[in-house]
Amino acid sequence: MFVVIARYQVAPDNQARVRQLLVPLAAASREEPGNRGYEVLNDLEDPGEFRIIEHYVDRAAFDAHLNSEHYHEIAVHRIRPLLTDRQFATYEAVPGT
Repeated sequence: MFVVIARYQVAPDNQARVRQLLVPLAAASREEPGNRGYEVLNDLEDPGEFRIIEHYVDRAAFDAHLNSEHYHEIAVHRIRPLLTDRQFATYEAVPGT
């Protein structure tokens, strides 16, 4: 299992818009054949921080996600311009846990 944890930081005036855009992004991403989970979290202490936890069958499935039409339309062109910071890390699930 290939896991991605992304952190989006958003200025107060863009928080509601980013929250709205994450809904269709998550829905479309969950429909990808290699996706095994896509969870969007909003920090209770800092409402401008979002975490996205994504599970894919492998790195190739994640790469397909990055090349998908919905990812470019929503994430790249509509969400990213509203962010003040964006970070992500990739992980491999430990078998048997």
